[in-house]
Amino acid sequence: MGQCAQRHGQGRLRPEQLAAPGDAGHGSVRETLVHIMSAQWIWLARWNGTSPGSMLASAEFLDLESIRRRWGQIDGDTRRFVTTRSEEELTRSPGDLDLLVFVDESGAGA
Repeated sequence: MGQCAQRHGQGRLRPEQLAAPGDAGHGSVRETLVHIMSAQWIWLARWNGTSPGSMLASAEFLDLESIRRRWGQIDGDTRRFVTTRSEEELTRSPGDLDLLVFVDESGAGA
């Protein structure tokens, strides 16, 4: 699980508190955490040459422990990815091109 989420969650929120509607982020603490975790997961997939068609489903994460487990896997995969790349590979930014293509194709930049 990301360091920020670890510091602020620590497993103290009950499932109903985690899913309660809120005004900040993406509607609830759970939705916000899953959104952040999904972003890391999607970038890692892109760096590895694939592009998931959707974010992770927040309904699959009913409590902080399930978020913590999945985020731990993503963090481990991210660390393995980074430690197996050369300095040159790490200084390239393959995601920039993906973003520009998305903006161009969607008209989001217009």
